[in-house]
Amino acid sequence: MLIACGNRRKASNAVEDFLRQNLVNAEFKTEYISMDSTYKVKDSVLIALQQQAPQDKAFKKGIKWDKPVPGKIIYMRMKVIQQEDTIVRTFYLDPEMTKVLAFKQN
Repeated sequence: MLIACGNRRKASNAVEDFLRQNLVNAEFKTEYISMDSTYKVKDSVLIALQQQAPQDKAFKKGIKWDKPVPGKIIYMRMKVIQQEDTIVRTFYLDPEMTKVLAFKQN
């Protein structure tokens, strides 16, 4: 249980760092929804999500992405709360939970 909480905190920190750098409005709160890992998300899917990111009006254009590497991916669903608005996104992280590789709108 302690390891799971530590991993959730580490992943949440990576997502919050990403949000601070890339949200149009950098004032926000987050709420954790769920977290898991998978080997089923192909790197081509992550690249397609990266290419779709500029269409999300909550985020700045020109996000600098790391190239996804095939293998285990961590994904985390989060609520992002900004004043009266709440958005839900799934963030895909590297196995070390230090970088957001892509996100999708839920």
